[in-house]
Amino acid sequence: PIGVVPMQRDAAALERWEQVLRTLPSDLEALEVVADMYERSGRWVELAGALERLEAARPPAVAGAPDAPLRARDLERHARAVGEHLGDAPRAIASWRRVLQLSPRSRAALEALAAQHEARREWRELADILARQIALHVDVEPARAAATALARARLLEEHLGATDEAMRQLETLIAELDPTHLDAHAVLRRLHEARGDFAAAVRVAERELYLMADPAAKIERGLAIGRTCQHRLGDAARALHAYERVLALAPDHDEALVAATELHGALGHARDVARLLEVRLRGPTGQAMSPDQRRDLVRTLAAVHADQLADPIGAFRWLHVAHTSTPSATSLDELRQL
Repeated sequence: PIGVVPMQRDAAALERWEQVLRTLPSDLEALEVVADMYERSGRWVELAGALERLEAARPPAVAGAPDAPLRARDLERHARAVGEHLGDAPRAIASWRRVLQLSPRSRAALEALAAQHEARREWRELADILARQIALHVDVEPARAAATALARARLLEEHLGATDEAMRQLETLIAELDPTHLDAHAVLRRLHEARGDFAAAVRVAERELYLMADPAAKIERGLAIGRTCQHRLGDAARALHAYERVLALAPDHDEALVAATELHGALGHARDVARLLEVRLRGPTGQAMSPDQRRDLVRTLAAVHADQLADPIGAFRWLHVAHTSTPSATSLDELRQL
């Protein structure tokens, strides 16, 4: 049949070369030939053995030597044979590491080692390999370098508990790889918050807010900044700035209106308090209030005009609004008092 004769010839040739090796166990030519023949026929155990004997018969491999690429190629063949076909991870890892000694920028070796260490949950070793991959990709594939840096930071935090190292990785990612990387900002902010460093968390969050394109996301981040500055840092001016940025995007946002009104009041900004109370009253929240709630809000607005702005006419106007919309004996007395 077609193909039988060549196979028989290959088998005979292999037998002759194996006979040579029985006589001369370290014959380089014979080892190279039988290794090729074992590989073609899928005889992985024999291939691994032949490549190991070949490596032992050669002089020690040296990076930069003329034969370094050939030696690295044979080590890669060995690593694939024992790792992918024989399931022998320790031997595969050893060979891939020797490939890196001869070819430090070998993508194949780095990718294979990353996969092996991840599968074996060898997190520190994986972190070291990811660091080398970042350095490899930084000039030609910056987006891939950034993604690898983020993965390394998460690994350091989640599997090694190395929060400081994770934060340094994220800071390097943002400073040197991709200043616009939102996920890196989010993780870095969360780590600062977990450590109770809310001032640093706010600095990162403010950069996030600047980078975000989605209005809803910007609103949520602005509110978070405002809450942190107001309740964690006690920085009223900075909190107020955050809430005002929210109101620039969503003028009727009730939480921002309430918080900004409170902060303006604490800072003695009576005109801004009156302005925001009026916005709240006329907006969707005010329209949805019960009559009693609206009357209370109008009374508050009138009190600001009367007590803080020295504007009795403005106070009378707002009390008249309250009396007209929901008249009562109390509202009439308030008008008379003015």
